[in-house]
Amino acid sequence: MNVTCIANQKGGCGKTTTAVNLAWAFAELNLSVLLVDMDPQGHSSLAYGYDTDLLDRTIRDTLTRPGRRLPDVLLPFSDNLDLAPANVSLALLEQELAGEPEREKRLSIALSTATRVYDRVVIDCPPNLGFLTINALVAADEAVIPIESSSFSLQGLERLLDTVEMVERNTGKRILCRALANSYDSRTRYARRFHGELRERFMDRLLETTIRHSVNVKDAAARGLPVGRTHPHGKVHQDYLALATEILESTPVVEVENLPEWEEKLFGPAVRGREVVFRLDAPEAGRVQVAGEVNGWNPARGEMTRDPIGGTWTLTADLEPGRHQYRFVVDGEWIEDPANAAIEEAPGGFRNSVVLVGEEA
Repeated sequence: MNVTCIANQKGGCGKTTTAVNLAWAFAELNLSVLLVDMDPQGHSSLAYGYDTDLLDRTIRDTLTRPGRRLPDVLLPFSDNLDLAPANVSLALLEQELAGEPEREKRLSIALSTATRVYDRVVIDCPPNLGFLTINALVAADEAVIPIESSSFSLQGLERLLDTVEMVERNTGKRILCRALANSYDSRTRYARRFHGELRERFMDRLLETTIRHSVNVKDAAARGLPVGRTHPHGKVHQDYLALATEILESTPVVEVENLPEWEEKLFGPAVRGREVVFRLDAPEAGRVQVAGEVNGWNPARGEMTRDPIGGTWTLTADLEPGRHQYRFVVDGEWIEDPANAAIEEAPGGFRNSVVLVGEEA
């Protein structure tokens, strides 16, 4: 699941238009897509034809109620496109969660409860850099900043980029942040000059695709539909398809400096000297333990800690050099480590996972 947030603290730059039409373009490319409306104005929800005043459940419910999962609030728009709607009630979220721990991760946690596997998630942010936008950035893998051909559209842009850097520092992850020339009219000298200035300022962080100015976009919004539905053969819809394709082709890959972390996820426990980090991806589990020679096969002495965002359980242990057999206990059920190919037979016909430490490794 790759998460793209559409952000710009300036209103009127085409942020919502980009979000709803990019999500539809992804869906037309046969991807499973989720559009998340994080704007209390509910413009993405309105653009998909939903009356926000009549909504019983919105994305706010999954952010404030631990028992309310994401599937409980979703609205289907097409076979492979769902909407997590919003309305004005979302505006009070920051006050409601004041003082709550890790409140900036609420959206990330909500996305982890999705039962459907989404190829792409698109988040429409509000036109500010407040609590809701921070939640979107924490959940995002990449950010697209729509910019119209106006000097005012660049005001405050540095603050947005500073906010992205702050989120990167606090989360330890990188967010691919790129600008999008929106509502672009190549016929005017001013627009061409402005686009050149964007190129100089952003260089390779400016998307090659430009979204042309078109009255079809406003017509589609007024009808509560994406432009790909109302004008499927129009030029602006082709622009959004090109944008979706460019984003897909430039989706970040795992960088070399992150390989140790990914090796842990893919190949079981990580061994660093005598320190062993046991890991298990079990987002639906309520309790996970490690039992083995390390703790006398007593699960109560091997309680693991769950990452609230990804649902990965971890436990760090200091082990003597040698071969150590272990198993996971997931909600009372004993299992082998599914990410560890090293298995040894044990008395009674059991098969235990094995980790090698120190010289034995």
